[in-house]
Amino acid sequence: LITDGIRAIANGIRDLANRFIEFGKTGIEFNKSMEQYSTPIKAILYDDVEGANQLIDSMRKLSKTSVFDVTSLLSASQQLVASEVSAKDAEAAITNLAKSLAYAGKSDDELRRMAQNLNQIKNAGKATAQDLKQFVYAGVPIYKLLADYSDEFNSISKSTVVTFEDITGALALAGEEGGRFFDAFD
Repeated sequence: LITDGIRAIANGIRDLANRFIEFGKTGIEFNKSMEQYSTPIKAILYDDVEGANQLIDSMRKLSKTSVFDVTSLLSASQQLVASEVSAKDAEAAITNLAKSLAYAGKSDDELRRMAQNLNQIKNAGKATAQDLKQFVYAGVPIYKLLADYSDEFNSISKSTVVTFEDITGALALAGEEGGRFFDAFD
């Protein structure tokens, strides 16, 4: 009977030790993934270390209040800073993109895909009809957001050029207090 009690205590201690080991492995894996995305952001923004650190910290905080994980948010941010978007502008763009996608019930995969879409628009200098459709497919009413952003977009014509700045401005307007997606993380 005493032997059975000792075995039970030993098994309990072993199980507890295994849980601590798994917890440690999870922490190490998290740190590796953070480093995987943080290092390139810091390298790209080498002349703005403070901005890079602020962007990384902001994405970490956003991951705690949103449905998106920190690696997806950092990956999305990395895409924009690689296209010469400032740390401050990348932070705002990704935060507002995340709000619009959260409002549409989307997840990390969609965030990464739409960040890539924003990156393409930034690099091309304008959005194509296909780029705008990607927002619609993701559940983001981009045409309504653009209309809210500027009277010029109330009747979008084929000759209207929509830029990265227009899209991020429309997302920002929708994400601020009183906007369509302001409470997306509540």
